[in-house]
Amino acid sequence: VLSESRLGVGGARIRHHVGRLREVGDFPAANIFIRADALRRELERGHPLDDDLCRVIRRRQGLSVLCSPDVVVTTHPTPLFAPYMRMLHRLGRDRGRRFGAQRPPRMRHILPAALVATLAAGPWVIARGGPVRTAWTAVVAGYSCVIAAFGAVVLLLHRRPRLAALAAAGAAASHAAFGSGVIRGLFDRLETRRPRGSSPDPA
Repeated sequence: VLSESRLGVGGARIRHHVGRLREVGDFPAANIFIRADALRRELERGHPLDDDLCRVIRRRQGLSVLCSPDVVVTTHPTPLFAPYMRMLHRLGRDRGRRFGAQRPPRMRHILPAALVATLAAGPWVIARGGPVRTAWTAVVAGYSCVIAAFGAVVLLLHRRPRLAALAAAGAAASHAAFGSGVIRGLFDRLETRRPRGSSPDPA
């Protein structure tokens, strides 16, 4: 349910939802059909088998990378919660490290990070009060309504209260795991770009 919803994974839902034929640049390299010579050229250049492989092949070799609804790959889903959240945090951290380097930021990466930052600022905002607290409360209330609406839609579609509750909780936890990963990846990137302090000159 989470993997097939925009609220759960944003634009990455095309990986789990049968839709129209489209070109992709961000897709898992674990379940793709690829020309052997195209893959060999990238491996010789030292590019890893990561989610960026499709984009690199499009940019460097001028080949179209298609996500086709006619091709179905069946895999066992990662268990919710801990294993799935660890995977999302790892993916978010990878995206954060690449901001401004290999790819422009995307809204599905920025929004979860902004949400986590907003929630983390809660104690400071509440203590400060005033219009800032009012705006923060409105954002949190709006997000809570979105999560509740998502759970209600799942309940209407599947008639399973437990599934609806798990889907709503899983969506919120997914945003927190991915968003915190993006923030951590941004800090990793800043650390790698920070110049090292020079050693003092000998007397």
